[in-house]
Amino acid sequence: MPRESVMEIKTVNRNRIYRMIYQNPRISRPELCHRLGLSMPTVMQNVRYLQDRGLVEEGGSLDSTGGRKAVALTCVKDARTAVGLDLTANHISGVLVDLEGGILAESREKRAFAVSGEYADALAGMVRDLIGKAAAPAERVLGVGVSMPGTFSADGGLMLDSRVLRMQNLRCAELSRSIPLPCVFCNDANAAGFAEVWDVQSPSDALYLSLSNTVGGAILLGGQLY
Repeated sequence: MPRESVMEIKTVNRNRIYRMIYQNPRISRPELCHRLGLSMPTVMQNVRYLQDRGLVEEGGSLDSTGGRKAVALTCVKDARTAVGLDLTANHISGVLVDLEGGILAESREKRAFAVSGEYADALAGMVRDLIGKAAAPAERVLGVGVSMPGTFSADGGLMLDSRVLRMQNLRCAELSRSIPLPCVFCNDANAAGFAEVWDVQSPSDALYLSLSNTVGGAILLGGQLY
């Protein structure tokens, strides 16, 4: 089998294992084997990989069903964090969240939207302040999602049009030039809709309606934007 195919299979298995631990806190290695149909050596190797990178940790023992008690695995919720910025015509809001969506820090300031160096510096300043408030290691921050009213390219790199902000063809790089992290644009209502269905306890189908100074909405089917 080509080396690329082997590496792809390893990555897929690793992601499946991490996702199963994330969705089922305090799951054991034998249970991972059973539910994912993987061998114990494969599970052991990948769990060790995730532990070495601080993503997974052991969380005590599970109740015994006979024999030796199984060790529980759980995700380290603050192993990675992410910043969310919400831009409106007159305000900037920001949050720093952990892997469970828990808010570690938040901020809001009144500032008129503008495509300028001063505005870009203000966004970067808020990102730094959020990370500083939470004392979050900078190397653990995955990136920044920037939500705004408007339509955007599929890769989140370009705002195509925003009637609210009176802007067209704005590249994400123009606003994020002072932020030393990966940044993407997204529609504000779509982002809010995803936030309502992202965890496994929420229904995968939802209609989100945003009523503010403007009206927006999103339809999600099977957890994906429709």
